[in-house]
Amino acid sequence: MKEYYIILMLLVATDRCTCQDCECPLQQCPDGWTTFRGSCYYVSDNVSVDWTEAVHHCELHHGRLVTIETKEEDSFIRSHLERLYRQSNQHVGEEFWLGANDQMVEGVWTWYTNDQPLEYTGWYPGQPGSEGDEDCAVIASRPEAGGSQKFNGWHDAQCAAQHHPVCEISHDDSLPIVGRK
Repeated sequence: MKEYYIILMLLVATDRCTCQDCECPLQQCPDGWTTFRGSCYYVSDNVSVDWTEAVHHCELHHGRLVTIETKEEDSFIRSHLERLYRQSNQHVGEEFWLGANDQMVEGVWTWYTNDQPLEYTGWYPGQPGSEGDEDCAVIASRPEAGGSQKFNGWHDAQCAAQHHPVCEISHDDSLPIVGRK
């Protein structure tokens, strides 16, 4: 009888993460996502899309395009990307979309989720540049000796360019179970 109650308690405790219409607490990131300080992150390296499609891609995964709000979070994202592509020729020199843009007012970079100006930035020296139509932010990789890559900072890029999304589910968001990937 004691085992029955323990199993029942476990089922009740996990039910909110297995039922059809519930939401999971953020302590449990979806498969393939990585956690850091209460948020979950997903690098979509198999998808190369323009910035608007990157936003939609993250929404399909029940997240949003990453908003990097602290130096620690920026360091984590860069380190995570470097670990993912340490011994790989994949994505050498490629860029990964961030959730910042200056589409509303040239030179005023905001997060697309709330139109608030960026308080923290991780721009590469000389960035954002002043070349033409570069209104969306990316984090860029550059090859290093030995074949590894260094994600050295943010750059502005044309929003129509094809890059890989980095998605985030923050502690303010909830994780719907249905359709999680």
